[in-house]
Amino acid sequence: MTEVLTPNNSGETIEAIRQSLRDGGSLLPCGNRSRIDRHDLEASPPKWLSMSRLNQIVDIQPDDLTCTLQPGVTAGQLDEALKGFGLELGTLSPNQDSGTLGGLFLAPDLSLLRHRYGPPRDQILGGKWILADATPVITGAKVVKSVAGYDVTRLFLGSRGRLAACTELTVRLRSRPREIHALSLSEPDLIANAGFDEARVLVFEGQPFRGWAIFEHKPNPNLPGDRVDPEEARQGLDSVIQKFSTAPFRLHVKPSKKIPIGLSPIAWDPLGGQIALATPPQKNPEGSHLVPPHNRSPWLEKLAEACAPGVKPFGEARND
Repeated sequence: MTEVLTPNNSGETIEAIRQSLRDGGSLLPCGNRSRIDRHDLEASPPKWLSMSRLNQIVDIQPDDLTCTLQPGVTAGQLDEALKGFGLELGTLSPNQDSGTLGGLFLAPDLSLLRHRYGPPRDQILGGKWILADATPVITGAKVVKSVAGYDVTRLFLGSRGRLAACTELTVRLRSRPREIHALSLSEPDLIANAGFDEARVLVFEGQPFRGWAIFEHKPNPNLPGDRVDPEEARQGLDSVIQKFSTAPFRLHVKPSKKIPIGLSPIAWDPLGGQIALATPPQKNPEGSHLVPPHNRSPWLEKLAEACAPGVKPFGEARND
């Protein structure tokens, strides 16, 4: 079994990386590894460098709509801390309680709120990182409006830990909805109704079909579907996300393409683009692509060399 190192702070993280350099080995930064099976199929490092113990919320600035936190914090923990301020993080993804926020942003994972706030990486303002040569780096800023120069933060986000170990993130916050309304859907054709594009979240699962639309305001009374208690819809949402989190991979279908409900046991629609589950070796529908892509970026090795010249890159596979 591959050894897992769990530093308690950035100083211990730097020392772990330095020790690895002295030993001639390689580490791969990670969180709780709840997303590894989907997002980094090639991951087979000599040692894991888990940032899960860096799990403190450093600072919340409600007036500035920002929060600084360590990467081991989970989305569920942050959401609980933000309730009293009437704020939330602009993401909704699987593994809310088991996965770390560092993993969410570095994976990168999908978000059901993408159509409202953009992808998860758009919620990041800056961060603190350790490169593969143990050099600490600060990128971005702690304010929403910044002229910090090159957006190096975007380089690390989505790199799956191959370019840098994250020790701190500053995130953008959003106002929490003041009211929630929900509809239940029993027919797949109902989701084609134009009025549903105003929903905060629209999820559904097939075989048999069940769907829920969650709104931040009272929905158009002419919309099809049955009015239900928001808690019922939330439970349906949680059920879909839980099943979704165990999927071997996802298909992203362009909004103009209708998902065949019978494609898989579960599907969801974040309105900005339809997402469906599928299990290999099913053929991808026309106009779709895998999320995440299973092929490694051709630029990864060059980027790793640029970040830490002359040292063994993070996550270099074993030779045995």
